[in-house]
Amino acid sequence: MFNLSLSLEKVPFRPVALTSHLMKTMERIIDCYLCSLVCTVLDPLQFAYRPGISVDDAVIYLLYWTLNHLESTGSTVRVIFFDFSSAFNTIQPALLRGKLEELVDDHLAAWIIEYLTNRPQYVRVFCWVGGNTERDRKTLNKLVRRASSVLGCPLDLVEE
Repeated sequence: MFNLSLSLEKVPFRPVALTSHLMKTMERIIDCYLCSLVCTVLDPLQFAYRPGISVDDAVIYLLYWTLNHLESTGSTVRVIFFDFSSAFNTIQPALLRGKLEELVDDHLAAWIIEYLTNRPQYVRVFCWVGGNTERDRKTLNKLVRRASSVLGCPLDLVEE
């Protein structure tokens, strides 16, 4: 995690929150319940975060329609690709809560939002040169996508 070429400067490492087994089990139960509700309202061309569908399916779909269109005389195709990689960090909890309340009980929606927001995150960097340790604790006041969270990505589909 720590690169010695950074010459021991403070670097904003991404925090990782570890979740207990009990909470991961709870997340999986809620995830299963949410998926049963959300999957019925998803766009058929939604390729991300769906079981049995991958990026390969999206590429095959794009190639199929592009090649079909190009078979017509004088046709052209323009394709634009957007990178929404940081979109997961910009989800507004109030909007997500409103969408969740349309699908599930208000108490469950409140629990999910409370569980994923204002989470204390810790970063600990240990430098093998000199044995220095630095700690930093921050509370992130936005919806947190945690590496160990089961509920992270499926909730992005709810907000759309």
